[in-house]
Amino acid sequence: RRKKTVKAFYGLTCGGMKSSRLNPFAKIHLYKMYCRPILYYGVENLKLKKYEILALQRLEASIIKRICHLPKRTRNTDLLNAVRMEKVNDKLDLIKIKFFERLAKNEYTRTVVQKLLNIYGMEETHLVEKSQSLVIEIKKITKSDDNDLDVLLSKCKLAKENIIKSIKTERNDERLESIRYAINKV
Repeated sequence: RRKKTVKAFYGLTCGGMKSSRLNPFAKIHLYKMYCRPILYYGVENLKLKKYEILALQRLEASIIKRICHLPKRTRNTDLLNAVRMEKVNDKLDLIKIKFFERLAKNEYTRTVVQKLLNIYGMEETHLVEKSQSLVIEIKKITKSDDNDLDVLLSKCKLAKENIIKSIKTERNDERLESIRYAINKV
């Protein structure tokens, strides 16, 4: 996925990605619309390790730095917040929660998810923690031990709202305005 994302990014060079006339925020919007979906395609059912998540964050930050013509030493977190992009962890959590909610809406997959919740509720905790199930990841994201699907869905909704709220508060930091101004002047 990473190679395809970089390839898609360089494929947009004829669309003005390297042009100095195009606004950097317009370039970032192009990245979000065309390259980012490639990077996150199919990630909702994968359990990524910490180093894989860090590699995704580095890749996104390096592409944004190339778009904005910024040095490689620019801090990733501040840069991603300044250009209004979620951190990779938050993006992954939102993707997984939305996928889980879609599974619960479908009548066929809902019964499978409920049976998985019942199975994981009966097993020993050390076996459950080693599992790579989406249900276990959702329980970790929501910080819930409930095995009732409706309760877990309501906690998913709360977790999604909390993630979105934290993203918005991080984006409203005053020092990010100076970074945004610098990006526009480049």
